[in-house]
Amino acid sequence: VETLVAAVPGWLAALALVSVTDAIATCPESLARRHAERLGLQVLKADFEMWSFDIRAVRREDVDPGVDWFLDLVRDAVR
Repeated sequence: VETLVAAVPGWLAALALVSVTDAIATCPESLARRHAERLGLQVLKADFEMWSFDIRAVRREDVDPGVDWFLDLVRDAVR
């Protein structure tokens, strides 16, 4: 049975909450490891499969260098 303790506006707020309570949080491993020592966190591998989702981008056919740049950033982030 899972219980939602809090919904927070960002990852760092979640890590700060975990550091002073008995709550746990799921977050990107690299973020947790980066802040673990300073916040006194124990980083554990989840024993369940995390959900995933598809990102879809729809655009006009017109060439737009700004949109191309943004889509390249998104592609790099999810690889």
